[in-house]
Amino acid sequence: MRRCLAIVLLCLLAACGNRSPESSFPPGDGGECDAAGSTSESTRAGIFPTALVALSGRGKIFLSWSAPPGVSLFKLYRGTSARSEDAASLATNVGAVSYLDTAVVSGTRYFYRVAIASLANGCGRSPFSNEASARPIDADPVGALQSIVARDNPFAARTYVPAALPTFDVSRLPQPIIDDHPEWVALYDRAWELAFKDLKQPTATNGFVSNFIDPAFLGHIFQWDTIFMLQFAKYAYPTVEVVGSLDNFYAKQHSDGFICREINEANGKDVYFTSIDDAANPPLYSWAEWQHYRFTGDRSRLDDVLVPIAKHYDWLKRNRTRSNGAYWNTGLGAGEDDLQRGEPYAWMDMTAQQAQNALFAGLIATATGNDALAAFFLDEYLALGDLLRDKFWDRSSGVFSDLGDDEQPTSVKTVLTFWPLLAHVGSFAQAQSLVGHLQDPAEFWRPNLIPVLAADEPGYTPEGEYWNGSVWAPTNYMAINALQGYGFQELASSVARTYLANMAEVFAQTGTIWEHYAPESATGEGMKDFVGWSGLGPIALLIESVLGVHVDGASNSVVWRPMLPLRNGIQNLSFGSATVTLAASPITDGQRTLSITTSAPLRLAVDTGVHQATYVVPSGTTMVTVPASSWGADG
Repeated sequence: MRRCLAIVLLCLLAACGNRSPESSFPPGDGGECDAAGSTSESTRAGIFPTALVALSGRGKIFLSWSAPPGVSLFKLYRGTSARSEDAASLATNVGAVSYLDTAVVSGTRYFYRVAIASLANGCGRSPFSNEASARPIDADPVGALQSIVARDNPFAARTYVPAALPTFDVSRLPQPIIDDHPEWVALYDRAWELAFKDLKQPTATNGFVSNFIDPAFLGHIFQWDTIFMLQFAKYAYPTVEVVGSLDNFYAKQHSDGFICREINEANGKDVYFTSIDDAANPPLYSWAEWQHYRFTGDRSRLDDVLVPIAKHYDWLKRNRTRSNGAYWNTGLGAGEDDLQRGEPYAWMDMTAQQAQNALFAGLIATATGNDALAAFFLDEYLALGDLLRDKFWDRSSGVFSDLGDDEQPTSVKTVLTFWPLLAHVGSFAQAQSLVGHLQDPAEFWRPNLIPVLAADEPGYTPEGEYWNGSVWAPTNYMAINALQGYGFQELASSVARTYLANMAEVFAQTGTIWEHYAPESATGEGMKDFVGWSGLGPIALLIESVLGVHVDGASNSVVWRPMLPLRNGIQNLSFGSATVTLAASPITDGQRTLSITTSAPLRLAVDTGVHQATYVVPSGTTMVTVPASSWGADG
């Protein structure tokens, strides 16, 4: 069991010379309770739950958060003014990553924070999460969606304002520090080089309204490719601002709310493989916009994007639902073109994606003060969550799966079974069951992780055969983020390192990055020079799940889990109002020194495997020596 141990402090003020000012954390405020029983919020034992969000509802407020490693019990705090939550707890020993607060008065704004219920060292609760607030309403929100659907789409009338494209300059990008694996750094640099080649401008004939990052496939832009590409491209902020890539889809939205999954870059026209049935991609716009806001802290887009997002949600609800309220799609529409999953009547992943869409659309509505619309989306989210847990959970096999014509689970095992966890509708018990399937060598735990189709399913091929066994960047990113949200950080990191090591081996052999990879061998498949969503592994997963750096620009906070045994970290990482450099020294005699340089004060949670603590870090450079271990298998 992890214990919060005393911090060994280093103060290098006397040796600063002409370097940035350095400071150290004050003695007596180390990560555990000191002799006087101090539990100062400036330096406190433990790390905090992250990504707390609050969603307004009719007579209720929904809360959701991400769990720290191995934690399954939480304590909720509530107040009626900012930073007042510690006066009284709302709920104790909450065994979930969400909570529905119904003891509310409509029209009153409530403020929330969440903590780990009890630390193992007896210091009481952990530090607080970020703060989230929402205001419940009393009126029926049924008309709220149609009210915003009736508004004009602000992107439809936009025209392109010429803007120069940035050129590739590695010195203007974050730089990983990985003494253990220089091959991963080489792969990271190559991914950025290829990504910059795919930055494009609108033309007079395509009618696009913003510079964009090209998916590097067929000369078309693709909806869900673009959305996943933004998850790594955000790390070029502020050198490159790529969220405008979504504006080109919003600008091409049909009057009825439909947005085609694929648009021709030459003429700006929709592309249909067969019919409109195959043209609706996973509805992830709201998720992508919320991730952008949380990374940059910039909410200036939220009012405008809510209109096309709501219109698109409405179209899907009218055109993609079954009689039981579940959603359907096709292989091409879902994005896993030829995946052998039978002929589902209702699609588990599409239903979970629409639940995820409702959650994040509701959060955007809450953030912009549209409480009635937020309440509508909350009702949608709760209903879809109930449906997923009740109908799509296969109790015999312990996975989420599609429904057949008899509305019973098909039991086909695919990596998409993790999507309800990304939408935060699964229970801890369901998450643990999915982890068991993931770690089974007969199913998903193959030499390269994670094959889209389980190895014991008919149709699985060791060579990958496109979606029938291949390892793909977007599904890996989804599953790894789902695992992290339920506290399985070490497992998520192990999956990311295995995937990255395979990509690096193929890169050493071929000199390039591929569209997808074989599950049983170091083989790249499909398109080459593909960045493209394959940039997720060398960039986003490297930073987040291997170097263990998770940032939140909206709250100016960082969670850092330095896991590799040698020197590791990240330099020149910009988010919100801060630019930071985090560097962990090699582990020596069970300790390592952490160096934190930041341009703005921030809140930092550190987890070294045997030591957890949270600090308020001032501008400048701060150094601290802490107990450490190389937790998880080295890649």
